[in-house]
Amino acid sequence: MKTKFRLLIKWFLVFTVFNLLFEAIGQLIIFFADNQLFLFIFHIPSILKYLFIQSFLFFTVTLLTIKWIERKHSYLIFPLVLFLLFNIAFLLNLELRESGLMFMADVPSFSFDYFCYIADISTNTLLHRIPIEVTFDGGFLYPHNTVYFYIFYAIIPFVYFSILTFISRYIVKKHWQQ
Repeated sequence: MKTKFRLLIKWFLVFTVFNLLFEAIGQLIIFFADNQLFLFIFHIPSILKYLFIQSFLFFTVTLLTIKWIERKHSYLIFPLVLFLLFNIAFLLNLELRESGLMFMADVPSFSFDYFCYIADISTNTLLHRIPIEVTFDGGFLYPHNTVYFYIFYAIIPFVYFSILTFISRYIVKKHWQQ
């Protein structure tokens, strides 16, 4: 178990460093595109808060996975857990309206916080260029297109975290083994 824990610590460090690197590059691209690069320094605390939450989730889920699951593809458990959590939050907030199914999240809720904290830089960068129209009304978030919302907040983070988890696992396994 001690060897597995050391491996997890190395994996966690590589995951966190790469996530920080990708997040910083993406944020710099966003601020540079808006000619507001000088504002980047003011966003560092919020970026670090999101990264801390993402890294903590990665560490916790991966620790539990390593402890109880000995499978070849167990490294995909973290992105799958995030995907599952999003789908639960998403399905619990779907409402049937005259226009069809509509996603509605109460702003101070688990669902809204989950979308804010787990949305990765790929989602934020894409949303900066291809914005999703949303309405905040009466303490609720209403995206105008539920399908786009689902793609941007479920599919893209799943792909991003799958790739990030795979890259960090590969680096630890191939280049940082003792």
